[in-house]
Amino acid sequence: MKPEERTKPQGLDTELPAGAREPAESYAFVAAPAPVLDEVQMANCVDLMGPDWVARSLRQFAFDVEARLSALDAASPPDLARMAHGMISMAAHCGFTELLHVLENVQREARRGAGVSRIGELRAAGERALTAMRSYTPRA
Repeated sequence: MKPEERTKPQGLDTELPAGAREPAESYAFVAAPAPVLDEVQMANCVDLMGPDWVARSLRQFAFDVEARLSALDAASPPDLARMAHGMISMAAHCGFTELLHVLENVQREARRGAGVSRIGELRAAGERALTAMRSYTPRA
């Protein structure tokens, strides 16, 4: 057996049927909405870093989110990509799942020169995350 034959899927036609199109580069994935706050992740963060650190970090993150949301209307795609990148790790670390997913989408699209169409979605997710940040009380 030749090497190229060993890696070819057995029993599968590698040619597209007549009239079929190549799949799109990206697909819209429809899933259940992400929670605003993943409480398990937040609890892990509190266990790892301590409640005082989490409380301080949430205050700082809220300040940062507010500042970045207020600058959205004037943001270019490169600005959006940098802004999203700067917020992704904190959103992931503390469990702001919805905001994280929106930021990842904005960053990906902004790096391709788009993303401005998602400003409304980003603003809404940011506001929901801010509400959750302000109401969350870390417990040891």
